[in-house]
Amino acid sequence: MLLFVALPILAFILISEVVNVVQRSLNSDSLERKMATEAAKQGLQNLPQLGADAEEAAGAAESARASASPPADLPRLIAMVLPSTVLLECQESAETVSQGSGFALDPSALGSSAGTVIVTNWHVVKDCPMAAPVFVTTSDRESHEGSVVGMDEDADLAIISAPTAPLTPLSPQTRKQQGDWVMAAGNPQGITGTTTTGTIANLPPGTGEILSDVLIAPGSSGGPLVNGAGAVIGVTSAVLSDSDGFSMSRDITLLCQTLLICSES
Repeated sequence: MLLFVALPILAFILISEVVNVVQRSLNSDSLERKMATEAAKQGLQNLPQLGADAEEAAGAAESARASASPPADLPRLIAMVLPSTVLLECQESAETVSQGSGFALDPSALGSSAGTVIVTNWHVVKDCPMAAPVFVTTSDRESHEGSVVGMDEDADLAIISAPTAPLTPLSPQTRKQQGDWVMAAGNPQGITGTTTTGTIANLPPGTGEILSDVLIAPGSSGGPLVNGAGAVIGVTSAVLSDSDGFSMSRDITLLCQTLLICSES
């Protein structure tokens, strides 16, 4: 008699347990499906931003590759850079004229709000009398009076102001690496509108120097060293020696040491 009573009870307990297990499984599956659905929704919401980030990264990489490579149209690049490059002269004494190169720069990409400036080497203008004008001759042979408004001997850089000179400024570029294609523009021995090309041979750490095999000569100092996109990465300053064919340029970011107020970005 007890057996007949116990069996239905046991069967009921077993069936209830099976039902509970199935229910828990269904609830678990439902929770997992819900979580997966929410994750999918979140992923779809993030797709535009992920796509924009990927596009921006790809654009930056492509821009870096383009600036590091020789330009497809070198004459076009030369025609863009030379109108921004100037001949600088000042009368050091009755017998001596200091002569060098310079270029117009828009430093906003460095985080500076200074507006267009003319950049050159400190050693080009260091002996110019303070009250005497610095003559700025543009690529179309027009001469304008300018003045030194800032000098940094340690960086070998200086800034000239010539408000009447109609110059189209170049933009700076901080990215560079060994092997990048570069072009120097300037006025060696006073021969205006001269360009030479080469590659970055070395970037000695902590020096602010760019070593390249672009040819320069006295009078080239202060001219722009540009990449394949026409952006200025340095200021040509000196030959490494008289016979090796290498030249040194000052990194454009050195302008921010004392001559310009730049953002840390």
